[in-house]
Amino acid sequence: MNKKLSFASKIITAVSLAFIFTFSIVYFVILDNYKKSILLEEESKIELLLNTISPIVAINIDFELYDNIQEIFQTIVTNNKQIVNIKLLNTTNNKLIKESIKDIANNGKIEKGKHLYDTTNKKIGTIIISYSNENYLKTIAKFNNILLYILLFIILFMFIFSKYLSYLFKPFEQIASELEKYNPKDNRILNLKYNKKTDEIAIINNVIVSILDRIETHTSTLEERVKVEVKNNTQKELQLLEQSKMASMGEMIGNIAHQWRQPLSVISTIASGIHMKYEFGVFDEKEIPKDMNTIVENTKYLSNTIDTFRDFIKEEKELKSVIIQERIDISLNIIIATLDNNHIKIKKNIDYNSPITLNLVVGELSQVIINILNNAKDILIENDIKDKWIDISLTQNDTTVIITIEDNAGGIPSEVMPKIFDPYFTTKHQSQGTGLGLHMSYKIITESLNGKLYVKNTSNGAKFFIELPKN
Repeated sequence: MNKKLSFASKIITAVSLAFIFTFSIVYFVILDNYKKSILLEEESKIELLLNTISPIVAINIDFELYDNIQEIFQTIVTNNKQIVNIKLLNTTNNKLIKESIKDIANNGKIEKGKHLYDTTNKKIGTIIISYSNENYLKTIAKFNNILLYILLFIILFMFIFSKYLSYLFKPFEQIASELEKYNPKDNRILNLKYNKKTDEIAIINNVIVSILDRIETHTSTLEERVKVEVKNNTQKELQLLEQSKMASMGEMIGNIAHQWRQPLSVISTIASGIHMKYEFGVFDEKEIPKDMNTIVENTKYLSNTIDTFRDFIKEEKELKSVIIQERIDISLNIIIATLDNNHIKIKKNIDYNSPITLNLVVGELSQVIINILNNAKDILIENDIKDKWIDISLTQNDTTVIITIEDNAGGIPSEVMPKIFDPYFTTKHQSQGTGLGLHMSYKIITESLNGKLYVKNTSNGAKFFIELPKN
C-alpha cells in the first residue's frame, strides 16, 4: 500500500533536493577555479626558474661550455623535487644538446619552455623544463577530502534537522490524519489533543483543535437545523401542491361549466318549447323524434365531456411514451370551450405528419400547457384585447423539443418578469388567482421533466417556451 508523504517529509525532500543541486554546482565551480589557481601557481614557479637560469645558460652557450650547462641542469634537478627533466635544444632542428632527467614515478608532468638569445639578440637555443604534477594532484585530493567532510557534516545536519522538523509537525500530521478519516455521517468524534507547550507550533495546533471542536459542535447543530428546515420545506411544498390542486380543480370546474353551458341551454330550450306548445295546444307529436334526437346528441356531448375531464384527472403519474402532438390537443380540448366563449382564437403551428414521441410523466405536460393557456386567457380578457388569439407551435432539434405559447395581450411588465414563476405571485385580484399556476408549472418542467420553462416578450405579447430534452 502506498503511503502518502507527510508535509514535513515533503519539506525535507524539497530542501534536500535543492541542497544537492546547489552543492553540486558550487562544488564544480570551486573545484574548477581551484585547479586553475594551482596550475597557475606551478607555471609561475617554472617561469621564475626559467627566467633565472636563462642568462647563465646563454653565456655558457656563447663560450661553448656545455659541461657547465650539464652541471647546472643536474644541480637544479637534484635540488628541486618537482622538476623531472631539463633539456637544451639547438636552434636549427631542435636537436637535443644537453638533458638532465630524474628517474621518478609520476602521473604526469607540466612542460614550459623559453628561448635563449645572445648579446646580439640572436636566438641560440631553447630550454624546456618538465615539472611534475604530483604536488598538484595531492593538493586536489586534499581539497576533495575537505569537501567530502563538509558534505558528510551537512548530511548529518540535514538528518538531525529532518527529525526535529518531523517532531515539530507531528501535531499537524495528527490533525490531518484525523480530518482525513473524519466523516460527519459516522457521528465519530475527532481524536484531537491540545498541546501544553507554549511555542508557536503548539499555539497554532491548539487554535486549529479549538476551531475543529467548534466546527464539530456547529455541524451537529446545523444538521438538526437542516432536518427541521427540510421538514418545514416539505410541508410547505405539500401545502403549495394542495393549494395548486384546489386552484386547478376550480379552473377545471369552470371549464366543465363552459363546456356544458351550450348543450344544457339547447336541452333547456327544447324542453321549455315542448312544454309551452303543450300548454297552448299547438304541440305536434311529429316533432318529438327530432327534438329527442337533439336532446340525446347534446346529452352524449355532456357525457363525452365528463369522460374527457375524468380521463385527464385519473391519469396515473407514471412515466410513459407519449406523442407530444396528442398531449397538446388533449390540453386544448379541456379549455377550448372557455376560449371560444371568450372569443379567443387558437392558432396552431404543429406538424401532425411527424409525431414526436417522448418518455414523460403522463398528465404533467398537459397540466403545464393548461396553466399557461389559462394565464393567457385571463390577461387577454383583463386587457380587453380585440381579435384575441393564442398561438401554439411545436418544433424540435437534435436534442430538444420546443413548445411555444404566445398571446397578443401586450406582454409582461419588466418589473414583473423576474417574479413571474415565484409562488403566490400574481397580478390578478385574490378572487381570480392564487399565484401558484406558473410556479407549479415551472417546478414540473424543471424538476420532474428535466426541461426548461421561461418567458420572453415579443412585439405581440408574452411568449412562453417549454424545452424538453429528448430521450
